[in-house]
Amino acid sequence: MCKIDKAEAMNVSEYIVASDVKVIEERAFKGFKNLKKVVISEGVTVIGNRAFDGCSNLEEVVLPSSLKIIGNYSFKECTNLKKINFPEGLEKIGNIAFYNCKSLEDIVIPKSMDSIGYYVFYGCSGLRSVKIPDSVKDIDLFAFYKCASLKDLKLPDSIESIGAYSFSNCTGLCTLTLPKSLTNIGICAFDGCTHLEEIIIPESLTNISDYAFDGAIGLKRLNIPKTIECIGAYVFANCSSLECINVDKDNKFYSSENGVLYNKDQTKLLCCPGGKDEVNILDSVTAIGDRAFLGCGNLENVELSDNIKSIGNSAFDGCKSLEEIKIPDSVVSIGAGAFDGCRHLTDIVIPNSVETIKRSVFNGCWRLESITVPFVGSSEDDNTYLGYFFGASSYYENGSIVPASLKEVTVTKSNIDDYAFFLCSDLKKINIGDEVESIGRLAFHRCTSLKEIYIPKNVVNIDIEVFSGCKNLEKILVDEENEYYSSEGSILYDKEKTIVVCCSAGKGSVIVPEGVKKIENRAFSYCDKITNLALPNTVKEIGEEAFFGCKNLSQLVVPNNVTTIRDYTFAGFSGLKSITIPNSVSSIGNYAFDGCSKLEYITLPNSVDIIGTGAFNDCSNLKDFIIPESVKTISGFAFYDCVSLKTINIPESVEDIGERAFDGCSGLTSATISKSVKHLGRYIFNYCQNLNSVTILGDDTEIGENAFKGCDNLYLFVNKDSKAEKYAAENEIICIAE
Repeated sequence: MCKIDKAEAMNVSEYIVASDVKVIEERAFKGFKNLKKVVISEGVTVIGNRAFDGCSNLEEVVLPSSLKIIGNYSFKECTNLKKINFPEGLEKIGNIAFYNCKSLEDIVIPKSMDSIGYYVFYGCSGLRSVKIPDSVKDIDLFAFYKCASLKDLKLPDSIESIGAYSFSNCTGLCTLTLPKSLTNIGICAFDGCTHLEEIIIPESLTNISDYAFDGAIGLKRLNIPKTIECIGAYVFANCSSLECINVDKDNKFYSSENGVLYNKDQTKLLCCPGGKDEVNILDSVTAIGDRAFLGCGNLENVELSDNIKSIGNSAFDGCKSLEEIKIPDSVVSIGAGAFDGCRHLTDIVIPNSVETIKRSVFNGCWRLESITVPFVGSSEDDNTYLGYFFGASSYYENGSIVPASLKEVTVTKSNIDDYAFFLCSDLKKINIGDEVESIGRLAFHRCTSLKEIYIPKNVVNIDIEVFSGCKNLEKILVDEENEYYSSEGSILYDKEKTIVVCCSAGKGSVIVPEGVKKIENRAFSYCDKITNLALPNTVKEIGEEAFFGCKNLSQLVVPNNVTTIRDYTFAGFSGLKSITIPNSVSSIGNYAFDGCSKLEYITLPNSVDIIGTGAFNDCSNLKDFIIPESVKTISGFAFYDCVSLKTINIPESVEDIGERAFDGCSGLTSATISKSVKHLGRYIFNYCQNLNSVTILGDDTEIGENAFKGCDNLYLFVNKDSKAEKYAAENEIICIAE
């Protein structure tokens, strides 16, 4: 066991480990910042894990010939360690042993070792040379990762496997002769070796793993021997100077033609060297492989034959000079990121034969001005919004992800689904093909640069709010042969003009023609340029949120044939100040006027018997409100947060008032509850802070819990011996009973 005087070692710059020590225990000198030199006497066989971890000023270590094992992390982060000589007889250097020893310059591995563990010399950026004996068979993963100064590397023929990332980012390596016994090169083994100009691959090698030479931008030529059985994905990705890949004609799995890598029968193009500026694809090719042209930055155009059926993931990723590509109508699938970074493409046509288009297919195509696609999104995972093509994860990102350069989109085949062009404010033209039959909800919402759109004859279904917020869309043109729809100016109707489907960009005064019976849900939503709107008396039904966001339309007359103000009918009608409700209306639906923040006056006719839940919720400017004597039920939350209401008189017809009906009406000062009211819901006047007088005329009116919570200045005026008097006593409310 260790007999090291730690108190002494902590404070000196040089320390000699005594001869009677056999094992330096774990963490023995960990973090000793004063140490510069350590001499380990003969007899020591083991340096424990993390023994010198973090000795950042340690410059030199003298090891004894008796040493057998250097433990894991033993000299990790000894950033000033310049010199260390490994004795013959050393059997193991532990994993991560010299991690980030960036001042270490030269290493000689002794013949007594048969492998180099993982992360052993990771980040030794000052390491210039490594001598590895022919006893070593394996180099484990990340062994020499980021050894950026390493130039002289002679790997002995004994090595059979080079692990993942072993020499990744060794940017100083220029030439590399691989051992004759090597059978496997791991993932990213030489990734980022930017100065590597020549690699000699031995006949023994059978496998080159994914990304093995990715980013070796100095590599110009490469010969693939006949023994290679597997070349992984992206092996030569971003090798921008690579001009030629030659495959031995006797190789059973791969072939080459004009320096381009193919599978053996030449039906799949696997890799076009990144240094090529032109390529002729063989007619036998039916598939362009994943990242086949990755980083071919000098390629200006590519001709694809009519035999090609698929284009793989990232196939043309980074082809920054590519200006034109014609996709043949034999293609049925295009992979994710296929044209990612093709920043000189200005237009592209994807034929109707294509059934699948994966995510981010046009990501980074900054100059793309027009695209033609059979559908918007992917038929496979149902992401049918335009931004999906550019890497967006939801339709809400259309506006920020779709490039501003894109001005025209043509959809030729499938339906246009919900939110397809949602927030695509830079699009000036959207062409709908003759095969399109359906257009989904909010498909063109806030496409503010659209001025005109044509609906072809075969469209049979258009959902609500299709053109909402398209404030500059002045013309909706419907093919005369369309059997389901018609149009006039910026208003889309059904064929018989009995239904207003939507209005895109009405201006000033808009008159809806006689004969219209229904205003569809959100038909006039976001029509913020309309100042006056006349509805004919033929209208019987007004849909939900029909005038949502009409901020400049301040008044409206509801036609006499309307019998019900439906749920949410005027919700979000942000400009509405006054409205006339006809005697034909019998009920006000739930949240009918929700959020009409400018509404000041409304007169309900004596025909109304129900005021729905939240009917006037958040009508913050509603000042005077007379409840008609026909009303029987005031539902919960009916006047929630109507902060400008001053007084409320409940007529004799009302029997029930729901919970929180006047909750948050902070301007309310007085209320009179008629004797017909049988029940007041809980929290009915919650936090009506200025409410000082409530008169309850009934003897048997039930009052819910916390009905007057937060009404600190309240006086209740009630009948003597009534339920209201009892409630006041139980809840300590000042009560005047007569």
